[in-house]
Amino acid sequence: QRLALPVQHPQPLQDLGHLPLVGAGVHERAASHRARDAMGKFQPGEAVLLGGFAAYMILHELVHGVFMYALSGGVKPRYGFTGMYAYAASDACFCRRDYILIALAPVVVWGLVLGVLAALADGGWFWVVWMIQAINLSGAAGDLYVTARLARMPPNLLVRDAGVSMEVFVPGGRGAESGGA
Repeated sequence: QRLALPVQHPQPLQDLGHLPLVGAGVHERAASHRARDAMGKFQPGEAVLLGGFAAYMILHELVHGVFMYALSGGVKPRYGFTGMYAYAASDACFCRRDYILIALAPVVVWGLVLGVLAALADGGWFWVVWMIQAINLSGAAGDLYVTARLARMPPNLLVRDAGVSMEVFVPGGRGAESGGA
């Protein structure tokens, strides 16, 4: 028999990890009014920042999907958007170690990439990259939460991530439950 322990994704605006994002957005909106030139056009850094936010959400989930594909032996991941957040999903079941790698992959991969870009950035471009890095860290709050929950569970568990919910199975347990977002 199997015992599934519920693991829920935190809601984006209820998660303390998103408070820096909300604060940064308010600050960015105020700064954007000052950053516009006399013609009311976006400055190059502002356009890159806004594009970077959108691109980051997609790239974050693509990294999850690449790791899901590689660690499942070739099961193709699915992607979606709920209106609140994007997600990657898979029909495969992953051992705890592999799922923790999947969960942490985007914050590590993009943390390294953005760290290098910040080190190479000149002047005001540093702050554009820094803000995208802040999004990287706050966007990983749910992944860090899931990692912390899984780390306290039995090592022989299996995880199936449907994107908007996930099931955690413990071989030899009784019954099955699932956790949703």
